Amino acid sequence: MMEELKPEEVKTLIKASRLAREKGIKQGASIKEICKAGGISRKTGYQWLKDEEASIKKKEVELQKLIHLKVDHQKLLRRIPNFVLRMKVFTLLWKSMAWMKSLKKSSL
Repeated sequence: MMEELKPEEVKTLIKASRLAREKGIKQGASIKEICKAGGISRKTGYQWLKDEEASIKKKEVELQKLIHLKVDHQKLLRRIPNFVLRMKVFTLLWKSMAWMKSLKKSSL
């Protein structure tokens, strides 16, 4: 029984089929035949595929990092109002302490 294809796999196979027809490559062509039609060796073809897969993997990793950064950024943004309020409270306390010290000095 064949495994069900994912949507991305279906689209890739359709594109590959269209491209093969446009380029005159017979259905079911071997990797060797495909590479020959591209003017490259099988080894080079597999190297290109390996490089592309590595590039895709790297992009996926970078995307995951970006998603984590966005989540962290949202968490920090939610904390800003609390920090602003604390700063205002500390500033008021500091000013009131300075004002009380000035009152004590003036009464001496």
